[in-house]
Amino acid sequence: MATKDHKALPIMLNKTGRSDRLRPSEGGFTLLEMIAALAILAIVVSIALPRTGHGTSQTQLRAFAYRISAILANDRYSARHRGTMVSTSIDTSGHRLQSGTTGSWLLIPADINLSGGMEPTCSPAGLLPDIRFFPDGYTCGGKVRLETEQSHIDISINRLTGSVSLVD
Repeated sequence: MATKDHKALPIMLNKTGRSDRLRPSEGGFTLLEMIAALAILAIVVSIALPRTGHGTSQTQLRAFAYRISAILANDRYSARHRGTMVSTSIDTSGHRLQSGTTGSWLLIPADINLSGGMEPTCSPAGLLPDIRFFPDGYTCGGKVRLETEQSHIDISINRLTGSVSLVD
């Protein structure tokens, strides 16, 4: 009888006493395959991550617009209630707006462009960087614009009524 030539594989006995032969054809991944897959995944994540929300979202932009509207409406109310002029200051270079009533500053993120002020009807030199409310509740009007790369929101102050409204 001819004997078949078998390659000797290491034989390991498990707890049940059966032999577990190590077979090169068993399924699984090598360490090199795992490292390559993780490297590809890291490249995909590094490309996709900068495109996802590091800037101000539309919802956050709208929230800032509502906060500015509330500050303006409060300053208008305070001017009427106190019987004195109240001025809301806009610092475009510092990305902030100051309430004339409380003196507190609302800080605007750097990726939002803040612009606006009083209409030229009250200031012959052009747009002043503040909104003034008079004791009778009127104002010269004005606007504040919040703008990102994706969108913008205007806050309009009616010069006759002093009312504050959002314009998309």
